[in-house]
Formats: sequence, structure tokens, C-alpha cells
Amino acid sequence: ASSFSAFTEPAAELENVATSLGVVMGNAEAAERLTGSLQRMATNGVVGMDDLHASARALSNVFQDDAVIAHYVGRLADLAAGSKIPAARLGELVARMEDMGKAELTELSNAGIPIFEALASVLGKSREAVEKMSGAGKISCSALLAAFEELTDAGGRYYRLNSEMSNTTSGSWDTLKASITECMAALGDPINDSIRPVLQDLAVWV
Repeated sequence: ASSFSAFTEPAAELENVATSLGVVMGNAEAAERLTGSLQRMATNGVVGMDDLHASARALSNVFQDDAVIAHYVGRLADLAAGSKIPAARLGELVARMEDMGKAELTELSNAGIPIFEALASVLGKSREAVEKMSGAGKISCSALLAAFEELTDAGGRYYRLNSEMSNTTSGSWDTLKASITECMAALGDPINDSIRPVLQDLAVWV
């Protein structure tokens, strides 16, 4: 039984992710594509599927296009890989679609993300001016996204860090586990497809 579930559980978990995203996005096909993108990120990086999924769910409340969501989840994963803050939490901050206050930006700064410097760069202002703006709650969500982009663009401190971290010893172990899970899910898909009608029929009689 344990050998059987080793194949079916990963596939079922991915199916749950796709279903969950489909509800938020209102588009099952787009959710399937997004789930595939998240799976590839998890397989090739150190940020786990659960964290990526939670981040994607949050961003799905803001963006509708699966490619756009995948793009930003990838950027947030790079930030998460090099800081002490999960991609899910970063997604929550973006999804608020409210002007950022100093408390939220300080949270990012304390996690090791040089957010005040990045905002100063994209806004063309001094750090002191950015701090005053944040104190007045005048840092827009679009400015925050622009700062995230700058930090994760080529030449930025966090550029492709999620995948780069997978080359470390601990990262390689995480990547190996994610790759095994991906293989199990691929093998479990046809099994789940075959047993799903049986389970649905049994549920009617229970």
C-alpha cells in the first residue's frame, strides 16, 4: 500500500494544486499551465512547491494571466531563496494592492532584502526620502514590484538565486527530492486517472 501511495500521492497533490489555483483564477487550463511552471521551479530550485503554490494563490488575486503569475512567483522565489522570508509572504504583500507602510518594508529589510535601496533606485529618490514616503504609507504596489524586478534582474543580488542555490550541497538534496517527487507524480497520473472513477462510484455507495 505504501509503495502504491508513493506514486499516487504526489500526482494527487499536484492535482489539488491545479484545482485550487483553478478556483482562484477561474480558468482550469491556465491553472494547469501555472501548476506545471511551479513544478519546474520546485524541481530546479530550493523553494518548495508548497511555498510556490501559496505565493501563486496570493498573486492570482491580482493577476489573471498564468504567464505573468509564473513570472512574478519566479522573482519572489529568487528573493525567498536569498532571504529569511517565504515566497508566500512576499506574495501576500503584493496581493494587498495597497500602499506599503514602513512596517512592511522594514519586515523585508530585516529579512535581508535591501528594499529601501531598491526603491530609492527605481523611484529616483534618496533612501531617506523613501523612508519618509513609507512612513506616510506612500509606497505603491507597483513601486514594490519594480523594486523586486530590479533586485532579481540580471546583475541584481538575487538574480536566478533560486536555481543557483540548488547547486549547493543542501540545495542539491532539495532538488533531488523535488525531482523524485516530479517523477512519482508523472508515474502516478495514469494510476490516479484509472482509479478516480472507481473511487467516485464507491463514494456514492458509502
